[in-house]
Amino acid sequence: MGRFGYIQINMFAALMLLILYINSKSKFPYSRNSKRFRKIITLMILTLVTDTAIRVFDGQGAAWVSTAMWVCVWLYYAAVDMLAYGWFLFTYANLYEDRDLIEHKWLILFTSAPLLVLVLMMTGWPGLVFGVDGQNHYVRGAAFLLQCFVWAAYILAAGGMAFFLRRKANMREKREEYVYLAYFPVLPLAGGLLQLVVKDMAAIWPFTVASMVMVYVKMQRTQISLDPMTGLNNRSRFNQFIQSKIDGGRNQNPWYLLLIDVDKFKQINDSFGHMAGDAALIKVASVLKRTFGKMNAFIARYGGDEFVVVLECRKEKDILNAMQQLDTMLEHENRHENTPYQLCCSAGYVRFDGEIMKTKEQLIAAADKEMYLQKKSRNA
Repeated sequence: MGRFGYIQINMFAALMLLILYINSKSKFPYSRNSKRFRKIITLMILTLVTDTAIRVFDGQGAAWVSTAMWVCVWLYYAAVDMLAYGWFLFTYANLYEDRDLIEHKWLILFTSAPLLVLVLMMTGWPGLVFGVDGQNHYVRGAAFLLQCFVWAAYILAAGGMAFFLRRKANMREKREEYVYLAYFPVLPLAGGLLQLVVKDMAAIWPFTVASMVMVYVKMQRTQISLDPMTGLNNRSRFNQFIQSKIDGGRNQNPWYLLLIDVDKFKQINDSFGHMAGDAALIKVASVLKRTFGKMNAFIARYGGDEFVVVLECRKEKDILNAMQQLDTMLEHENRHENTPYQLCCSAGYVRFDGEIMKTKEQLIAAADKEMYLQKKSRNA
């Protein structure tokens, strides 16, 4: 591949990333995770730009080119190392709640950062990882393969975490996202091997950009369908899902619609403020994930302090057991959380039969009636 073709491919990939960066800033809701992804995009663009600059300056005869080559190659390797480490942290943050990331911050840094520090120090040592010869050509150093190993180790570790934890995800949508993260390393590693074998082939970074685009598309789909506060499916996604279940008719596994309401939520808001009310909804959402996450269930925030669960089960006793488990989990939360209020939920359910109960409105109305009967009996 000629120099011009190499530059064209890199610049096209950088342009794609720039579009992704702008789009993510305008379309994604504010979150730590979207900020992390934009930092990774920035490092990837820096990698592509410095890689292109190295190709432009390589072998040029001007007096200042040697200095420019040293600076560009060092920036390139620094960006590559921080990119791999950043992807490791990004994947970890996706697999675990931000709270866990903060709690284990120092453990993560002490176990994963030394490799990054080591390879950055190696990169700064003239001739160890790379060099620039008398004709201003870039040359690989003795520790070049070690640097490649560290880069691969970070993204493989990230992919391995996602692969082994994908089955533990509490929601179907999250499990699908973990699959994308698990297979992210495949294209960059394939591109890296191709570039090692075929001289002057621009493969590793365009392949990496392709993987990033696939993850971005999956993230965008997930963001659109999720409630930003609780992380559950939103009402729009629920409407789509319930309609698809209804359209499936009776030729599918039996399923129930469960409507859940947080008891005395207005009192929590009025007495302790809206921040406490939001925290209460987040806790209820977390309990719902832990209760129904391992079942064949779809969980969504319906609106305000109401949640819905579509649960596939054959017998009525199965959904009664699930409701009892929900109550038990809420009691456990109340005992172990230091909050000035007690969380309690009322729930009503209805079975889809395809005959009497055959529209979304009928199902919601019937479940809502059952829920308020339970709420009334509890208050009595």
